[in-house]
Amino acid sequence: MENDAATTALTGQLPFIVFTGAVIAFPLSLYLLKRYKVAVLRTMAASGGAAPTPGGVPDGARRASDAGQLETVMVDVSSVPPPVESDGGLSSP
Repeated sequence: MENDAATTALTGQLPFIVFTGAVIAFPLSLYLLKRYKVAVLRTMAASGGAAPTPGGVPDGARRASDAGQLETVMVDVSSVPPPVESDGGLSSP
């Protein structure tokens, strides 16, 4: 008997392989993301001069839930002075 694509799909071998791959990939991806986060936090803390904290959030940082609401400011265009015309130090001959 030949092993063609229809036989493989109908016998459940293909869905089994896809499902098994997803089951293996999910915890592995979570583990790798956790390691990546720790490495990034460690590198950021080292470049900032502070020691990494065990909780993963530096002492001066706040979580997004603690940040509060964003403030929206409307600016009237007529109250803004016009920009100063400058060629940026480049002059054409």
